[in-house]
Amino acid sequence: MLTASCYLDAVNFAGSIEIPIHVIVGFIDVTCSPSSVWSAYNAIPSAEKEMLPERELGHQNGEQYRQALDWLCETVRTL
Repeated sequence: MLTASCYLDAVNFAGSIEIPIHVIVGFIDVTCSPSSVWSAYNAIPSAEKEMLPERELGHQNGEQYRQALDWLCETVRTL
């Protein structure tokens, strides 16, 4: 199973996201390439989506993560 996970790409699942979403992309991420993240983002059909770019971020949390987490908590509270 772990070996197969190397072949999974978020773009294959993005087409089923129909709820509001924030996506964070680190421009120097070597784990999830920025081009792959943008491809997945472009495949998301949700009318309410936002890309949060992190120019100097690799595969860790940055400023945009806090913004996305705050948005998520507020969204869940209103449900």
